[in-house]
Amino acid sequence: MTLIRAITRLAFVTAFIVLNGCSTQTERKVSYYQFDIVAEDKVVTSPESKPQLIIKEVDMYAGLNEPGMVQRLDNYRARAATWHQWAILPSDMLESATANLLSQQLSGWLILIEKDGDIPQTESAEKASYAVRIFVERFNGGLNGDAEVVGSWSLYNADQQLVIKNTFNKSVPLKQDGYAGLTQALQVAWTEVSDDIARYLLSRQ
Repeated sequence: MTLIRAITRLAFVTAFIVLNGCSTQTERKVSYYQFDIVAEDKVVTSPESKPQLIIKEVDMYAGLNEPGMVQRLDNYRARAATWHQWAILPSDMLESATANLLSQQLSGWLILIEKDGDIPQTESAEKASYAVRIFVERFNGGLNGDAEVVGSWSLYNADQQLVIKNTFNKSVPLKQDGYAGLTQALQVAWTEVSDDIARYLLSRQ
C-alpha cells in the first residue's frame, strides 16, 4: 500500500510540474516594436508648381519582411525572434517612415505612396517630378552590437528614366541592449537613408 501511495504521489508531482511549465510558457507574451516616426499634422495640396515624389515601393528580401525581428548570428546565419516582433510588416513600416521623413526633409514637396491610393489609377509617375524605389538587403541586428541597414535606392524622373541608383550601407551602434535598442538604432539608420535621398533631390533643384 505504501508503494502504491508513493507512486501516486510521484505521478501527481510530475503532472503538477508539467502543467506548471506549460502555464509559464503560455503566459509569455510577444513584444511588438515600431518606429517613432509619424506624419506632421498638416493639410497638403498639390498645385502644379509643387514638385512631387512618388514612393513606388520598399522591397525587401523575404526573410527580412517577416514579423520576427532579425539578428545576425554570424557571417552566414541569421535568426528571426519569436517573442520580439514588428507591429506591422517591415516593408509597410519603412514606406510610411520614408514618406513621413521626406515630408519633413522636403518641406516644399508633395510626397505620395503609390499603393496607399493617393494617386489615381489613371495617372502614373509621369505626372510626378520623381519616383523612388528602395530595395533592402539587410535590416537587422549586426555582429558588433549594431543595427545594419543595407540596400539601394533608385530615382526616376518624370519620363520614368533612371536618374541615379545609389547603394547604402548603414551601421549604427546600439545605445541600449535589447530589441528596443535595436529598434532605435534601425530607425536612426533608416533616417540616414532618407536624408541621402532628400539631399540628392534638393541638389537637383
